[in-house]
Amino acid sequence: MKFSRIAVFIIVLTLLVSSTAYSAPTDLKAIPVSGFQVDLYWKGLPGETYKVWLSTDGEVWQNIYIGVTTAYSVSQGIEPYVNYYFVVTDASVANYPEDATVTNATYEAVAFPPNQHAHAYYSKNTDMCSACHLTHTAVGNKLLREATINDTCMTCHDGTGSKYNVVEGLVSMDGTFAPENNPLKSAAGPFGAILDITSSTANPTSIHTIGNVVYEAPGGNPMGTGEEWNEPLGCSSCHDAHDSPNYRMITTATPDNRKVRVKGYAVTDQVYGREHTNYVLGMSEFCMGCHKDFYATKGAGHIPATDTYNANGTYRHPVEVAPADYEKGPLDTSLPLEGEFNDNRDKVMCLTCHFAHGSVAETNDVGDKNNDGGTPATNYLLRMDYRGVCQDCHKK
Repeated sequence: MKFSRIAVFIIVLTLLVSSTAYSAPTDLKAIPVSGFQVDLYWKGLPGETYKVWLSTDGEVWQNIYIGVTTAYSVSQGIEPYVNYYFVVTDASVANYPEDATVTNATYEAVAFPPNQHAHAYYSKNTDMCSACHLTHTAVGNKLLREATINDTCMTCHDGTGSKYNVVEGLVSMDGTFAPENNPLKSAAGPFGAILDITSSTANPTSIHTIGNVVYEAPGGNPMGTGEEWNEPLGCSSCHDAHDSPNYRMITTATPDNRKVRVKGYAVTDQVYGREHTNYVLGMSEFCMGCHKDFYATKGAGHIPATDTYNANGTYRHPVEVAPADYEKGPLDTSLPLEGEFNDNRDKVMCLTCHFAHGSVAETNDVGDKNNDGGTPATNYLLRMDYRGVCQDCHKK
């Protein structure tokens, strides 16, 4: 009799647990089918209740659907050339992202209407693969259409096949980059003339130089350490066209960091004529992959850095520090910071001061923009003229 009661108790307990348990959704795909509709697909159990959440900036998330299907078409409020972020959770999540965990929510999927994302989230009958690869007549390794990865990337990102024109540093809001249509400035800046693209009018004063060997990066591993990365810098040094879950498909592996995690949101800002990024985490750790010696979480002023790779005892401006917590008094800045607050409690990162691709800010170095034989100008990818980034925080 005792064992029968125990068995009954276990059965009842199992039924109670199973009646309140949730099945986590997985493998979310966000596929634009027009400028005004995005189709969502995910894996889950039939009859399970799921919630769909939407954001355009990563700060405000709206619950737009509750139901038992594993597919949903979003057509209300969608506009072309705006970035949309989606996540699907089970019914236990009352607020996203506060209540989200790896067991009750999918990863966040991004959609860029009106076109399908060429790198992920397309339908099974897509023709997107052929934008980069050819089955029988490829001229590059890995069945690439072009001879190199860089050349393949530039077939779209020169302004002809993507809303992101990395040559000019622009974001299209209508499918073209005509000046009269007011394309937005990108958050990464322009590369200018790159590879065989010579039509740029961006005229940057500094760029992340494609073709330089990665170990030559300032603050990187010197030759002879056995840890240097000998490949030339290219698009795939920073981006993974297929497999990265990171913001902007940033690679998950660099020479000094094999577990890169970057979270951020590209925000369309038509009022100010630009696209900006809400950075949440990981950018400095990513940059550290090639510039490890510049990753110092303390230092500058009167305290030398002690946590850098090759420069212990030297002075480095720290990252991962908040302007609001400055020891001589709170600072404020208009430059981008990284964190959840979107104010000066957030942390300084590499991209607080620098662009990722190129800068057009002026420099006080001797210039050679007019081919007059002077020293080529550079401002080291800084966001503001001369050393304006310093003044933006440390106002005098």
